[in-house]
Amino acid sequence: MKLKLLHVLVVLGYCMPTWGQNPIPNPGFETWMGNQPEEWFTSNLPDGAGDNVLPVSPGHYSDHALKGTVIPLPGSPEFPFVPLLESNTNDFGFPVNERFPYVSLYYKFQPASPEDALNIFVGILDDEGTVFGGGFSEITASSDTFSLLNIPLTYGPGVPYRAFLTITIVNNGPSGLPAMGSSFTLDNLEMGNGLSTATELKDPTVQITAISPNPADSTVQIAFDLKQSSTVSLRLYNSAGQQVSDIFTGHLESGSHLQSANIEDLPNGMYVCRLFTTTGSIASKINVQKN
Repeated sequence: MKLKLLHVLVVLGYCMPTWGQNPIPNPGFETWMGNQPEEWFTSNLPDGAGDNVLPVSPGHYSDHALKGTVIPLPGSPEFPFVPLLESNTNDFGFPVNERFPYVSLYYKFQPASPEDALNIFVGILDDEGTVFGGGFSEITASSDTFSLLNIPLTYGPGVPYRAFLTITIVNNGPSGLPAMGSSFTLDNLEMGNGLSTATELKDPTVQITAISPNPADSTVQIAFDLKQSSTVSLRLYNSAGQQVSDIFTGHLESGSHLQSANIEDLPNGMYVCRLFTTTGSIASKINVQKN
C-alpha cells in the first residue's frame, strides 16, 4: 500500500551535515520512455488508454519539464482523471543517507477552480520503512511562469535510508473533485542545501516585526507577519553560521504570529534569527547577554 500524504511531522534532532550529490532520480525529467518519465510512477494508464502526465518543452533550465493535467476519466468523462506523480525506483522511493534540509523545485500551477491546490509531500524513511521525517507544501495561487519552491524538511529520531515524493492536485471544496483543466508543471527537483538558495531570496511576503527582549538572557519572543499562508521554519544561527536552535517548523496561515525561543543554554554573543518560507527568507539579529 502506498503511503498517503501526511500533514504532521515531528520536529526533532535536526543536524547540519555536509550535503552530497542530489539523490532525486531524473530530477529534470529529461529522460522519458514514451510518455513515462524514467524513475517515476505516474497516473498514466497502460497502452496509452489515458495520459494525464506528459513531457513539455521548454523546461525551466533545459529541454523538458513534466506537466500533469486533470482530464476526463477515460470511460467516465463526467469524472476527473487526476494526475499523480511519485518517485519510484526498483524499490519504493530512492536511496538517501543524509539529513537534507530542503527539497527545492520549480513549478507552474494553473488551477481551473479556486478550490484546487497542488500538493507536494516528501517522506523520509528509515531502513525499516518507517516515515520519521519529511515536508509538505500546498500551493493554491496560480503561477503561469516557473516559480521556485523550497520545502523545509524536518526529522525525528532515525537514520535516513530512503525518500519519496508524492505530487498531485486536490480539491478543498465540498465536492472534493479537482476541476477539469487544472494543471501543474515541474522541473529541476533537488534535495540538498536549499538553505543557501533560500538565503539569497529575500521574501517580501514575511516580516519579522519585533524581537523582545533584545538583548535577552533566557527567553526571547519573536513576532512576525505573513502576507500569505506558508510552510515556515524559524531557526537560530551563531556567528559561525551554525544552526543552534530549530525554534519552529510548520504550516501557518496569513497574519501575525508569535514564537518563543529558549536561549538560556546559549553563550553570550550575537545570533541570527532566520525565518524561512517556501519562497525565501528574512533575518534579524538577537543579542544574547547574561548577567
